[in-house]
Amino acid sequence: MARVRYTLMVSNSELVTIHMHRESGDLDALLVILDENGVAIAQNDDAPSGDTRDAIIENLSLEAGTYTIIASRFQEDIGLTSGDYTLTIEGGD
Repeated sequence: MARVRYTLMVSNSELVTIHMHRESGDLDALLVILDENGVAIAQNDDAPSGDTRDAIIENLSLEAGTYTIIASRFQEDIGLTSGDYTLTIEGGD
């Protein structure tokens, strides 16, 4: 699985939760969030509860700006897992 990049534009400071949920196969999901300078500000490859093959970043505080979400698999290029996934982004409280 190649790295898939998504753009997240935030117009006001807010908390967001990003969830990468495996839909098929044996995918071991990996999420990385980059700031506008390409610096990783958060990452996760094992959700704290439930299916540890999912990845979730909860209540990430973001300022106004443009961020990059990278959806991939654990160990990226050398990883051996694959499958389909859904990516959801929700505003936090």
